[in-house]
Amino acid sequence: KERLRAVEEKLDGLEQNKRKAEEEMEELEAKVKTTELKLKRAGMLIDGLAGEKKNWLSTVARLTEKEKYLVGDILCSAGQISYVGAFTSKYRNLLMQQWRTKLQALGVLHSEHVSVYHILQDPIETRNWTVDGLPSDQLSIENALILKYSSRWPLMIDPQQQ
Repeated sequence: KERLRAVEEKLDGLEQNKRKAEEEMEELEAKVKTTELKLKRAGMLIDGLAGEKKNWLSTVARLTEKEKYLVGDILCSAGQISYVGAFTSKYRNLLMQQWRTKLQALGVLHSEHVSVYHILQDPIETRNWTVDGLPSDQLSIENALILKYSSRWPLMIDPQQQ
């Protein structure tokens, strides 16, 4: 009888060890699945970031190219904000052409289309302005930009004669 009891106790101990081992194995399998899922997601994230790297590199290259023209562009934009609000579109264009010619004579680099319309315009903000009723012509948008960036109250013309 004692030998039977000893065998049964040993069998119970082995069954408990087996259950613990099975539970541990289930936990490890669950950890393996979650780790595999995390690795898969990390791989997707890395692939996505690789595309972002290309975007950032092209943005840096574009901004580096624009940086060469920054002084001339901002100089003309500041002059336009300060002085051209009261003039018609035709006279504004004439002034900007004269300023571009002077900048070239002085060796100051500037963009081909140097004006507040091309330098300071935010397309999303401009779209919001037109949705709110601002005419979408260049003079109206220039006037809005001049008003936005003026530190005082500029004299403006009304291109719609309202």
